[in-house]
Amino acid sequence: ALDMATQLMRMAAASNDPVQVQQAHFAIGNTRFWRGEFADAKLHLEAAIGLHRPSFHARHITDFGEDVRITAGAYLSWVHDFLGQPEQAATASAETVALARRARHPFSLAYALTFAALLNCRLRQPDRALLLAEETRRLAESHGFHLWQIGAGVAAGWARAQQGDVGGVAEIRRCIAETRSAMGGVSLVVLAPLADALVGLRLSEEALATIDEALQIGEALGDHHEDAELLCLRGDALLALPTAKTAAAVAAFNEALALADVQQARGLESRARQSLAVARRCLAESPPVDVR
Repeated sequence: ALDMATQLMRMAAASNDPVQVQQAHFAIGNTRFWRGEFADAKLHLEAAIGLHRPSFHARHITDFGEDVRITAGAYLSWVHDFLGQPEQAATASAETVALARRARHPFSLAYALTFAALLNCRLRQPDRALLLAEETRRLAESHGFHLWQIGAGVAAGWARAQQGDVGGVAEIRRCIAETRSAMGGVSLVVLAPLADALVGLRLSEEALATIDEALQIGEALGDHHEDAELLCLRGDALLALPTAKTAAAVAAFNEALALADVQQARGLESRARQSLAVARRCLAESPPVDVR
């Protein structure tokens, strides 16, 4: 995808068509996000947004089915979060949803709302995530947007699990099955919230199996945007086992910390460092093992 997006940029630049250049920047920014290259993704998404003019909207809808100012803004909100900029993430998301409402284009609005709902899962705002998910679901059902129905279900399931409702896990699992048939390339977007929900409910064995599956799928796809988060969740799950595997948890947090540093994912870097400190204290306080 990155090779094709780079080729698209060369073609767009040669055409001197700003709409085509916008789309090329979005294609590169989108692809670099999934690869876990967040700083580069940010540059291209901001370039796509910077080139936008209101007069381009009709052509975006006619030629591409969605407004790239809205789609780029949705992705940018996620990129800000991975870069450890939660306030900028929330602002970008709110601006994108507001723009989508004014545009009165249902598909672009469903796109923005889905990203906003899932962002609020990452920001640990279950009440807000649930409200956005319910609005997304109503809009998606009324227009037959199956993919956005799935996204709404993931956010709603995660939010309910955070509120202690085990039924939220079943909702996410249903969405995972539907994602595999609808758009399998984004499987990590649904598997990571499942792992998070399972860890929160202290269903550690199920969480570890989900994390292993997600990491394997990510490796096969070249999708590395969730790797550091999944490694942190692995550490959390290992610590929460009936007999904690503290040394393995320390190793998982160390791996997450190193990867987050490479990806410039400062929020995840901070989370991994804090979790690593806790795990090391647990390891230091563990009674010596009798190996006789």
